[in-house]
Amino acid sequence: MHHIQFSLAAARFLLLAVGLLLLSATAQAQRLDPFEGRPTDYQVQLTRYFKTPEQEKTARAGLQDSVRTFQQDTAWTPANLKARLDLFE
Repeated sequence: MHHIQFSLAAARFLLLAVGLLLLSATAQAQRLDPFEGRPTDYQVQLTRYFKTPEQEKTARAGLQDSVRTFQQDTAWTPANLKARLDLFE
């Protein structure tokens, strides 16, 4: 009886393996073309986030001002940090 169950399991495995091989062969035969034969109609600029250079310049200036303000904040000096650590220790 166990011999028959093993044979059924082996047959299932072989059918699954053959099915996967056929499926992979079919998938390899079909080439995906995301541009549908017109790759020049699509353009991606990963370096251009802003619509205009002026918007980018304004945003960069705002970010730089925020960073400068953060860096000049006296709460981050070692003396002030030590005092806070001593307070909560």
